Amino acid sequence: MKIAVTSQGKDLDSALDPRFGRCQYFIIIDPDTEEFEAVPNENLMASGGAGIQSAQFLANRGIEAVITGNVGPNAARTLQSARIKVYTVNTGTVRDAIKSYKKGELAIVSEATVSPHFGMSGHLKGKESEEGNSFVKIAVATDGPMVAAHFGRCPEYTIFTLNDGKVENKVIIPNPGHEPGFLPGYLGKLGVSCIIAGGMGPRAQGLFAENNIQTITGVSGRVDEVINSYLAGRLESGESLCEHGQGGRECNHKH
Repeated sequence: MKIAVTSQGKDLDSALDPRFGRCQYFIIIDPDTEEFEAVPNENLMASGGAGIQSAQFLANRGIEAVITGNVGPNAARTLQSARIKVYTVNTGTVRDAIKSYKKGELAIVSEATVSPHFGMSGHLKGKESEEGNSFVKIAVATDGPMVAAHFGRCPEYTIFTLNDGKVENKVIIPNPGHEPGFLPGYLGKLGVSCIIAGGMGPRAQGLFAENNIQTITGVSGRVDEVINSYLAGRLESGESLCEHGQGGRECNHKH
């Protein structure tokens, strides 16, 4: 049997994420053996339909039950159609939730527990959310408040939604993992049109170009100052801050 737990991190000691459709990770686990895998939620910043898409993802993975904090009406209907049971808990870690599940202590729900778009608060809104406005998403490879020296090895990405030349929203997402060729497609699915980083190899820049994502490299400093320079039209791409060998090997700089 496989169940899924919405999580804010990649392991069993991570805090439970109270959002279903826009959780940061799904921890897919066998509750008997506690063997698990952490899967980044690709619907984290979807412009719409995050609950439905997340429910369909779990159905395709053969999930029989999900543990989360809240579930919206569309997700609830999709989960019900897929015969996936929904258990709710609002605090604690993933490990705590699994223990409570095995003891039969969790409440099971068959209907929505929150209104539509509950998980949108604090996350990126799509173009259709405010008709007539022009939204652009910019990703900055970050290490805390600073621009990271390499796009693929950074701890997280800070994604800005720009609307009419102003920052509409900002969200930080963890780096889902640096596999060859993965990040350009991943960020492209999130609607990112430009990525800013300290360093990036030519192969990666080519892959971003194939995904219609502009790259600006050779950038350092505080993230907020960099995004202000971008908005003012002063930010230009420079020499990569990381040295790359032939064949697109990763830099030796330690981050």
